[in-house]
Parts: sequence; structure tokens; C-alpha cells
Amino acid sequence: KVKDNWFPKFQGQQPDPSRWAVVSFDLDDSGVIASPGLERRSGDRIYDSSCLRAVARTRRVPPPPADAPRRFHIRFSPEDKE
Repeated sequence: KVKDNWFPKFQGQQPDPSRWAVVSFDLDDSGVIASPGLERRSGDRIYDSSCLRAVARTRRVPPPPADAPRRFHIRFSPEDKE
């Protein structure tokens, strides 16, 4: 669901497949996303911002099971949108 809200942007004209980012965030019991942050930067600040925006746009996902972790990490790579 998060990557459905991802519209990657790049500083240069061509995406560089070797650049990727990881965004981490917390989920509450109802599935609301909180505290998104870059865990790994790609080296392209525009690209990194597009990854963070994808998580912010999502806002909510289905509630996790009671015993599931509450901290998540999503890897964003240009190849994900090909």
C-alpha cells in the first residue's frame, strides 16, 4: 500500500538503480503510521523526500496482529517502479 503512494523523483534525469533508501516508521494498534524517518539515505535528497512522502501519504494500513512488531522498514529502489 505504501508503494502505491510513491511517485519517485530524482535530482538527475535518469534514475540510478544503485541508489536506494530505507524509511522506517511505527504503527499503532489501529494501523496509523507514526514517526517516519530515513534509516538509509540514497544520496539524492529529492529521491529521499519522495520516499518519505509515500509513507506520509499512506497514513494508515490495516491494523497489525496483536503480537506483530510495531516498527517497520521499507526499502525503496528505482527498480520498484519499473
